[in-house]
Amino acid sequence: MRIALGSVFAAVALVAVSAGAGSTAASSGSPTLRVGNGQFLVLVGSGFAPRSLVRVRVTGPGVDRRTSVRASIGGSFVTRFNGIDPCSVQEATASAIVGGARARVPRPWFLRECPPPPPLAPSPGPAA
Repeated sequence: MRIALGSVFAAVALVAVSAGAGSTAASSGSPTLRVGNGQFLVLVGSGFAPRSLVRVRVTGPGVDRRTSVRASIGGSFVTRFNGIDPCSVQEATASAIVGGARARVPRPWFLRECPPPPPLAPSPGPAA
């Protein structure tokens, strides 16, 4: 009986250790942040620790907004910034409060997806 009970405890411990290792391996990849689809700015994060609290910040000319979101059990989240046009942002970052995992939308994304405004028409010369 003692040997059988010891075997059960060993099996339970092995399963618990392997389950912990699997969750660590799943969250050990680097997190990512991308811009989602929508009329206003939508940010989609993935690869964060499950259920972690993440601070999200967007900045640009006249824009500096922050929010905190809770990642899902799979380590992902979606957050919306109503009233902010994606082309008015120059930088978007997400940082886990515990563990320090960070992700950002690369600035070239904003430059590529948001073309500059058309050039101004030349002003008419002075009337002579």
